[in-house]
Amino acid sequence: METLLPEVARHIGDDHFLFASDVPHWDARFPENLEFLESREDIPEESLRKIVYGNAKRLFGL
Repeated sequence: METLLPEVARHIGDDHFLFASDVPHWDARFPENLEFLESREDIPEESLRKIVYGNAKRLFGL
């Protein structure tokens, strides 16, 4: 769990984070990690959309 994600996103901006979906990794907990991230109440909905979808779309020009 990234406990400092909300504070860091507020400090440097939520445009700089991507959800790591290139699984499987030895420490991956997919899809539970995505469900957990989306259920967090300490991160605004707009920021979650950017982290899970929008930032990667913009980065890769999709």
